[in-house]
Amino acid sequence: MTRSTVVSADLIDEALAAIIEHAYIACGVGAEAAVKDMREQISESVGSGVKYPRLPNRSSAPLEAPVNQFGDLHDSIHVDLSPDIIGIGAAAVVDDETGKFLEFGTSKMRPRPFAGPGAVVGAEATEAYVKTIPARLENL
Repeated sequence: MTRSTVVSADLIDEALAAIIEHAYIACGVGAEAAVKDMREQISESVGSGVKYPRLPNRSSAPLEAPVNQFGDLHDSIHVDLSPDIIGIGAAAVVDDETGKFLEFGTSKMRPRPFAGPGAVVGAEATEAYVKTIPARLENL
């Protein structure tokens, strides 16, 4: 004898809505973790590079996270929750134009990565949240 389970369309709709909600949350958790990590890297970097007279702090050396000189880069890092731009989810955004030059380097400067390592932290946070979603859906 086999048992069959009847699932109502309302329950399916409710489950789908809950999954989508948790997908948004997971993306937001990851973006927040990435932003936090990038800001911490910049705030905590003491730099072992050159001390330029016009800058308040010693600069970062190649492959070190950028040093927080005036706060512009640090303060430009934020979470974007605009689904019309990126679909479902969230993004960690660096608005300061110097961020890309620091991250990837230039023909005259080696990279000072901070966004890549921050993205790894964000991906790990997203993955950790996603693993909790089945348990969160058990009460449906």
